[in-house]
Amino acid sequence: MNAEIATYPEPVRTEWKLLAKTRIENPSLSIAEIATALGRNANTVHMWIRRPEYQRYENWCIAQQNVMITPTMPLPTPRERKQLQDHINYFAEEMFERLQVIVEQTSDNKLLTDIAHDALDRAGFSAQKHVSRGAPTFVITEEAMRVLLSREQEAQGEVIVGEVVPRL
Repeated sequence: MNAEIATYPEPVRTEWKLLAKTRIENPSLSIAEIATALGRNANTVHMWIRRPEYQRYENWCIAQQNVMITPTMPLPTPRERKQLQDHINYFAEEMFERLQVIVEQTSDNKLLTDIAHDALDRAGFSAQKHVSRGAPTFVITEEAMRVLLSREQEAQGEVIVGEVVPRL
């Protein structure tokens, strides 16, 4: 009985065939390493990988493999998992105490900021790490503009004439 060789229903670029073969045979390779092996730029390979057409082709290739992935290590027993979790919890408490000492003794603002961001992030609060680089926008209502202009006149200064934009 001859096994039929499955063919992909759409035409596929040769580069994509080589890329899929390389990624399936060496799943731990980085995009840069794959690009070097294919003689292409890493940005080109990254662009190919992001295309839905390529992703469909690669998924089809993987499905054709029908490879059973067997774990190389046996799964831990519930008792072993509990022992490991207890060990991690003990270690976490010790590291937290060390971190508290560092926070109390350091005067490095960058270190304190990094620790605070990390602690908030792990606690489930998203701290804003990047400051907006855009210019601030101030919305001044017509009434507030009238008050500002009248106070400017009271101060005997020059009045700045501007456009009042209605609030949306």
